[in-house]
Amino acid sequence: MGLQRFPITDLADPKGLLGSAESIHSVASTSIAKDHPEVHGWISNFSMPSDKLASLEDVMFNQNNGDDYGPALTQWIADNQAWVDGLTS
Repeated sequence: MGLQRFPITDLADPKGLLGSAESIHSVASTSIAKDHPEVHGWISNFSMPSDKLASLEDVMFNQNNGDDYGPALTQWIADNQAWVDGLTS
């Protein structure tokens, strides 16, 4: 049963008790901007909306059996092709 089957609402947290939002960090050579400016731009501008991340996590961890994520990721990419293509445009 996937997480997407249940409506999830972010809770108000005015006192910050739930902590800050998670983030994704990229690590690269200090010369990447000079050596590969296009790739540097892709990495620097990367952002993944919560709904996309939730659907990716659902496919990987709830719908996938085992440690071979390849087929599940291939299907997720196909189902989200326009978004994936937009990462490098």
